[in-house]
Amino acid sequence: MKPENSTQVITVKLRVSADLKQKIVKSSEKYNRSMNADIVARLEESFKHDFTDQNMLQEFDAVVRQQEFKNTITALLVAVAAEGISLETIDKIVNKSYEIEDHLRASIDQVNQNRKNLESTDAG
Repeated sequence: MKPENSTQVITVKLRVSADLKQKIVKSSEKYNRSMNADIVARLEESFKHDFTDQNMLQEFDAVVRQQEFKNTITALLVAVAAEGISLETIDKIVNKSYEIEDHLRASIDQVNQNRKNLESTDAG
């Protein structure tokens, strides 16, 4: 079998539901291209993005940590602005945010471990 040239065009038979075909028809009309060109464009676009579980978990972790940071700063500003709030109370708020971060990291680690276990079970 000859290796395929990256510029060589090959034919691929594809089965899709009637609903999906209608979506492709509408999309191809919207973008003024053939159904084939629409399918190829959509497939090529999908390979430009990394949709792995690990990537999504890292992005989720970053968003959660950013939100926790904002919440902590807001809580500190409110505490400082209020009369009678001690530095001990502010310290407790900061420490609580660290506990939340540790808990989230442990949860993400557990998700990763479960995924690895499923992958090794599927492979075996």
